[in-house]
Amino acid sequence: MAAQQGSSGLGRGFAFVGRRHELDRVLAAIRQPPAVVTVEGNAGMGKSRLVREATTVLKSTGGG
Repeated sequence: MAAQQGSSGLGRGFAFVGRRHELDRVLAAIRQPPAVVTVEGNAGMGKSRLVREATTVLKSTGGG
């Protein structure tokens, strides 16, 4: 059974697992303006979730 809460609470009840490296890369790019970040991949790979997690981190830390 999956964990019940994501790291930010946005994961629709599931923990954000296995994408910390990608999240760190997105955050690092955004924190060095001017920044344009493209997140691409096959359907169902977690692109939207990655962006939601990054957005939540940036809002909570005031960075970006």
